[in-house]
Amino acid sequence: LTEGSHCSVCNEVLTAQEVVPATGHTVVTDAAVAATCTETGLTEGSHCSVCNAVLTAQEVVPATGHTVVTDAAVAATCTETGLTEGSHCSVCNEVLTAQEVIPALGHDLVHHEAQAATESSIGWNAYDTCSRCDYTTYEEIPALGHTHEFEFVPAKEPTCVEDGNTAYYICTSGCDKFFSDENGENEIEEDSWVLPATGEHVYVDGFCIYCGLGNGTNTAFKIASARLSISENIVVIYSAAVPENMTDPYMIFTFNGKDYRVANSGKDQNGRYPFSFEGVTPEKMGDNICAKLYATTEYGQTACVSKETYSVREYCLNSINKYKDTAGAEKLITLLTDILVYGEKAQLYTKYRTDALVTKGVDLSHASVFETVTETKLDRTGDADEEIQWISASLQCGSKMAMVFTFTTTVPEVTTVEVTINGRTSTYNIPQSRVNANGTYSTVFTGIAATEFDDTVTAIFKKDGVQVGQTLTYSVNSYVYSMQDVDSVPYLADLVKAIYNYGVSARNYAKQGG
Repeated sequence: LTEGSHCSVCNEVLTAQEVVPATGHTVVTDAAVAATCTETGLTEGSHCSVCNAVLTAQEVVPATGHTVVTDAAVAATCTETGLTEGSHCSVCNEVLTAQEVIPALGHDLVHHEAQAATESSIGWNAYDTCSRCDYTTYEEIPALGHTHEFEFVPAKEPTCVEDGNTAYYICTSGCDKFFSDENGENEIEEDSWVLPATGEHVYVDGFCIYCGLGNGTNTAFKIASARLSISENIVVIYSAAVPENMTDPYMIFTFNGKDYRVANSGKDQNGRYPFSFEGVTPEKMGDNICAKLYATTEYGQTACVSKETYSVREYCLNSINKYKDTAGAEKLITLLTDILVYGEKAQLYTKYRTDALVTKGVDLSHASVFETVTETKLDRTGDADEEIQWISASLQCGSKMAMVFTFTTTVPEVTTVEVTINGRTSTYNIPQSRVNANGTYSTVFTGIAATEFDDTVTAIFKKDGVQVGQTLTYSVNSYVYSMQDVDSVPYLADLVKAIYNYGVSARNYAKQGG
């Protein structure tokens, strides 16, 4: 409206107001406010700058909330602190979960002892390392280097069998090098100092003073004879003649590829040294024994003479031929023939060299004729003991005739076995007995001479030194009695008959005074 006027008393319009058209709003934009993680925002709006009328109302925009990012934990080390796991907002960077400091761990020390340096190897002082990191106090000590220490090897002239050498030096302080001079300036190859053996012997009294080889002129050092003994086993006894200027005689027997050294036990009544070989089992009577006699010469060398081949068969044949026409030698010849028959039957029973039987070429008309054994001496007497009991008795033919007594015992720690023949007693405890697979025990008694095959052997038990249980009596002929008619085992009956005949002829010869 335009300006007008009127009377205040009568209200007459003095100047009429005229309508002025509306001017329209003057629009002002109300800027939008972006929402944040924690604060709401506003949309864009407008109002009139003249009348302040809201033309477009602003609407509230909700807060966006935080965008969480994990802050990874950092492990503490020996020397550096660590952090626990945390988080923050990737938009506003506000810390949501604070990371806490983890203290440094410190070193976990492992101690190492010092190692001294050697000529060729480094050493070190005692030091510590950390089991978690590469921390170390290690300090290396350099290798010391080598210092030669020499041993002088003097020159030696070669002999017939031993190499000699020129003089040389060997370092004994670790390098094992060789030198021709004491200052270690001229190194030489190993064995370059060797002077080959000459092969030339120097003989004194028939023997080389260097190797002991005989040249055949010393007949005082020899194997003088060999004979057979048939006491508890078949033994070949060699008689050796050794001069007074030779000492420490001994003999080495080689039999079926094995060597057996026998020391001397002094001189016999004839001033000779007897050496016995006891390793001949009955089936091997035809196998050769090589006997070599050794002794020390006055020059300190070992001299040797040998009788290359000999056997039980050879002895028996030589003796049979020697005495076959001698009056009164019939029992000796029968005994020697029975020994060979015993060997032959053992060969057949054991299937040993059956193509070379020891009786080949032997006149068997001198052999004993077997007479059936009609009684056995196997017996058990006395009251049985529950803890210790006999099971069986049998024969074992080896280099010695042996009886095998088998038994059971529940008290082995206090059990002993006593075996007696003709007043001779042998005592065996459990460690001296054989433990069989079935839990039984076997005692092997070897003290039986060929002349005692028909004699009674008595075996008893003792527990804590006191006799208990039954007494067992047996003999070689008891075994013959039980086996003389056996036909289920090839050649066993023939073998036991030969054993019996051997025992009979040995007893007959002994009665004659042989």
